[in-house]
Amino acid sequence: MSKIKLNAASGGGSVAFEGPASLGSDKIIKFPTAPSVIIQQVTASTTTRTERGSNTGVFTNTALAASITPTSANSKVYIQVYGQVRCDDSTTGGSLTIARGSTNLGHSSRGFTTFLIGPSGLFLSPVSMGFLDSPSTTSATTYTVQIARINGPNSVFFPQSTEDPAIIILSEVAT
Repeated sequence: MSKIKLNAASGGGSVAFEGPASLGSDKIIKFPTAPSVIIQQVTASTTTRTERGSNTGVFTNTALAASITPTSANSKVYIQVYGQVRCDDSTTGGSLTIARGSTNLGHSSRGFTTFLIGPSGLFLSPVSMGFLDSPSTTSATTYTVQIARINGPNSVFFPQSTEDPAIIILSEVAT
């Protein structure tokens, strides 16, 4: 393997970069990573609103999803989700969760967040969810936000409207 070495200009140490020894198609240069360093990030957003008006307590995929391919099976993936939820009456509530593939990473019926409304009627609320996952793979891994109506006769929505985007950020974290 060929090596490039950079020496510090005055009294410091050195930094080494390692690259492929051949001239083939493999042109990857690997940098050493320290624990907790973010290796890569993937971001996705949607304004496609998902409505959940039936099957109380059953999570369904929303349009908010992103895929990441970890560089190491030991890496963690930090998932962040931002958006707004909506309920249309005073007796309806819902939950949001994050799924890796078809696996719910949150509570089986309450996910990561539950939203219920009081007697005033229409309810809009910002949502922020975060979770540090250990997918233990170097294969492409898809994370999807899911929504469930947990009670009441009317629908719950995420994102709450087509004018307010929801965002998911996936960060691969070195361990």
